[in-house]
Amino acid sequence: MSEERTSILYAANRWLDAGAHLSAAARTAYGGEAKRFIEHLDAAGIRDVQSITEPHWLGYLADLPRCRPITGTRRKEALKPSSALQAARLTRAFLRFCWTQGWLRWVPSIGSQRCDGFDQSEAFRMPPGLVEFLLDPGDGDGEDESRSRCVVGLAFWGGFRPKEIAQLKGRDLVLAADGSGVLRTEWRAEEVVMPAVAVKHLTHYAGLRVARAGRLAREAALIVRLGSETPLSAGAAWRLLREWTDAQTEHAEGYRLSTRAIRETHAQLAGVDAGDYLGAIERQTATRQRTTRLTLPRQVGGQRVTADLLSKMAASIGAS
Repeated sequence: MSEERTSILYAANRWLDAGAHLSAAARTAYGGEAKRFIEHLDAAGIRDVQSITEPHWLGYLADLPRCRPITGTRRKEALKPSSALQAARLTRAFLRFCWTQGWLRWVPSIGSQRCDGFDQSEAFRMPPGLVEFLLDPGDGDGEDESRSRCVVGLAFWGGFRPKEIAQLKGRDLVLAADGSGVLRTEWRAEEVVMPAVAVKHLTHYAGLRVARAGRLAREAALIVRLGSETPLSAGAAWRLLREWTDAQTEHAEGYRLSTRAIRETHAQLAGVDAGDYLGAIERQTATRQRTTRLTLPRQVGGQRVTADLLSKMAASIGAS
C-alpha cells in the first residue's frame, strides 16, 4: 500500500491556519517565506511533503544568500544575513509543523539552521552541556552549585531575565502532586510550567538554605546570596548566568556565549509552539500588565510544550 501524499501547498496553508493568533505582519512574513520555499521545491520537482529531505532543505538554505534571477520570486541582490537567518527559522518551523502532523519522518536539527553567508554572531548557538546540566538531578550539589543550577533552569524553563530571577519569591512556586510545579508571579498573566527535575533543583536548594538558616519565610526570595538570606540583586543574577556561560566557552569553538542563549535554547529546541509561549510571556513582562489579550490559545500551553521538550532533551542525551 502506497504512502498517502500531502501537498506542500496544503501543508503550508494548515501551518498558516495554526498561526491565526499571530500578528498580521508575522502572518505576512510566514506566508511569504512559505511561498518562496514552495517555489524552490517546485523547481526541483518536489510537490509533496513526504518527498522533502533534509538535503533539499539545506539546499534551500544555501540558496538564500544568493541572487535568484530565474525563479518567480526574483531578487537582484542576495538576502542580508539577518533576513536569511529569519527565512531559515521560518522554514524550520514549517518543517517541524509537518513533522508534528506525521507528514515528515525527519525533523530539522538546530545545527543545520545556518547557511553560507551568515554572520556567525547572528546564528543561534546552543550552550554546550546545557541539556545535561538541566537534566542532572543535582542530588550531590552544594549550595553554590545548586543555586547556579536553579538560576540557569529559571532562565531556560521560564525565559526569566536576571531582574525577574531576583524578584521571584518562594511563594511563587506552586507544587503539583506529580512533582512538577508552576511559577505564578505578580507580573505575568501566564503561569510558567516547571518540570519535576527543575522543581527538584529548587526544593534541594531550599533544603540547603533551611539547613543553614532555619525555616524560610513565605515571602523569602527564591534565590539568595551565597551563605546569606539576602535577596539576590539583578546584577548578581546576571553574573551567575554569565559565570555559567563563561565556563562553557572553552567548549564553544571560539565564540562567547551570551546569557540570552540559555533562554533562546528553550524556543529553539521546543519549536514554534515554545516560541509563541515564551514570546507571549516576554510581551507580558515588557508591559508588566495582566491582560487576557496576551493569553495563548489552549493548544499552545506550557504543559504540552514542557512535556514534549523534556522527552526530546532526554532522547538527545541517550543518542549522544
